Amino acid sequence: LTTLSDALLSTQSENLHAAARAIALTAYTRGFDKVLSTISLAVERTITFTSRNAAIPINVLSSAPYPVKVVLNLSSDKFTFPSGANRILLLNHPTTSVRIQAVARTSGDRLPIDVTLFTPDGRLAISRAVLNVHSTEISIVGIALTVLAGLVLLVWWIRTWRRGRRRRPRAH
Repeated sequence: LTTLSDALLSTQSENLHAAARAIALTAYTRGFDKVLSTISLAVERTITFTSRNAAIPINVLSSAPYPVKVVLNLSSDKFTFPSGANRILLLNHPTTSVRIQAVARTSGDRLPIDVTLFTPDGRLAISRAVLNVHSTEISIVGIALTVLAGLVLLVWWIRTWRRGRRRRPRAH
C-alpha cells in the first residue's frame, strides 16, 4: 500500500511533464486494480428457498497478504433482510463465510439479489455479483385457490355425469 501511495503522489510531482504524469497515473491505476483483484465474491449464482425465510450463504475470497475491512451489502426489491442488509467483514483468512437471513416477499424463479463489497467508507465498490433465488414457497392464498378450483371442477363433473345418466333411454 505504501508503494501505491507513493505512486499516486508521484503523479502530482511538478517535475513531470504531461506524458510522464499520464504514464505514472496508468501505472498507479494498474497497481490499484491489482490490489482490488485480490478480493472477490464467491457466491452461488442460484439458490433455492423452500420457505419464505432462509439464510443466504456468501463467501468472500481474499488473497491479500494483510487483513482487509469491507462492507458487504445486499439489495433486492423481492427480499427483506431482518438483521440488516449490510455487514462489516474483516477479511483475515483466504475465505470468509457469512450467512445472511432473508425473507422472500414473493415466490418465483430468478428473483435477483445484488451482492456488493464496498470499502468501509462506502465510496468504492470492490466486487459485485448478482445472485438469483428460486423461491418455491407456496402461499396460503395459492393453496386456497387451487382447492377451490378443484372443488368447482368436481361439482361440474358430478352434475354433468348425473345429467347424462338421466337423458339416456332405458332398455325394457
